This record gives sequence, C-alpha cells and structure tokens, in this order.
Amino acid sequence: MEREGFLVKQGEWLIPATDDDRNEILSLKDGDIVPYKLNDARRLWRNKKYWLLLKKVQEHLSEKMAKKFPTPEKIHTEIKLQNGHFDVHVTLGGKETYVVSSKVGSTAFKNMGEKRFKEFVKNEAKPTILKYFLKDVDEETFDNEFLNLIFND
Repeated sequence: MEREGFLVKQGEWLIPATDDDRNEILSLKDGDIVPYKLNDARRLWRNKKYWLLLKKVQEHLSEKMAKKFPTPEKIHTEIKLQNGHFDVHVTLGGKETYVVSSKVGSTAFKNMGEKRFKEFVKNEAKPTILKYFLKDVDEETFDNEFLNLIFND
C-alpha cells in the first residue's frame, strides 16, 4: 500500500512533519524499507505563514466583506475561484455550479510544490486580495506588511 507523507530535515535527521506523518512512521515494522523521492516539496512553514497572511487579510476586511468571508478558508476558496481553480458541476436539476477542484490547480502539498506555490501566492493570491479584499491597500504596503510574512526567508 502506498502512503505519502512529509519529512523535515534537521541536521542529519529527517523528522516527521506532522502528527499523521509520525503515526505512519510508527506503524512501520523494524526492517521495513521505505522508498522516497526528493521533489520540489513545499515548505510547511511557508504554508502556515500563508494561512497567517489570510487570517491577517480577514482581520482587515471591511464589515461587509467580513460578513461574506468570515474565515481565512473562505478567502482562500474565493482566491481559487477567482483564478479558475474550479470545475463546473451540473446538478440533477440542470443548474451549473462551481466546485473548487482538487484536480484543477489544487494547492494541496502533493499537487503544488514550493516553486508553484510561490507563483500562486505572488501571481494569483496577491492580485486577488488587492483587487477584491484590500482595495485600499497599495501594493508596496501589502508587500511590506502582508507578503513579507511568507517570503522573508
């Protein structure tokens, strides 16, 4: 059975990135061989900072927008919808609806590596946030006060 998880390099060691990854490793038997491949894996800390950025955006929304987008998750969903990361689903009644897709531009770790995630934030999330969510914030202020949360390596 194929499983997927993430490890974090600390010195000479590879440490499980999440509790789920730790539990998967604990389920292995002594002597089990675990294949791996190195890829453009997104950094867990950058993902966490992205969610902090969305939380900060949500805290700065106008009252009207805060009612429409009460959580960072709602903002993230809208960013994906505004940038075409959806499938069109036709209901049994014939109504077309948009469904954020795990296939079309998913931001999940397994679907979006570090390079693509940086592009998503800079080329899709940032313009969408400035256009729809923080209309009164100029690009320089956004970069200094919001985007630097993610990209100050």
